[in-house]
Amino acid sequence: MSNKRVLKVNAGGSTGSIFSLDIGDELIKEERGGQTFYQGECLLMIYCSWRLFDIHGKKPVTGCHENSDLNGSMTLGLKSLLDDTVEKVLLTSFYDISVVFKSGKILSVFCDLTPYVDEETNWFFGLQGKYYSINNNLQLVED
Repeated sequence: MSNKRVLKVNAGGSTGSIFSLDIGDELIKEERGGQTFYQGECLLMIYCSWRLFDIHGKKPVTGCHENSDLNGSMTLGLKSLLDDTVEKVLLTSFYDISVVFKSGKILSVFCDLTPYVDEETNWFFGLQGKYYSINNNLQLVED
């Protein structure tokens, strides 16, 4: 994902704090009804707790507990990543991730979903037809 641009941010509305980023080169997903639909070469989808921070402004931009309406602070904060570029991705031994963007924003993802909750996936990553997720037992699953 390094040096790849954020093409699409899917956030807000009925999804609550769950969101996804399409990152990288634009690939054709499908053609339907005379329309062409695109996706990025990478997909990152977040189900667990997260925070977006601006290191230059030294302040949080938004987090998973904010207003997720289509014009809410969470949605607008996430949409600020559109056209930003991923600088690097850091992964901890517990599969928490930090996505560092060239703008100085950092997306921090915390795998807080455990076997004792209904949700099974903390986060999901797709690349070139291969899909990986971190389940609620903090195990890497390849789909």
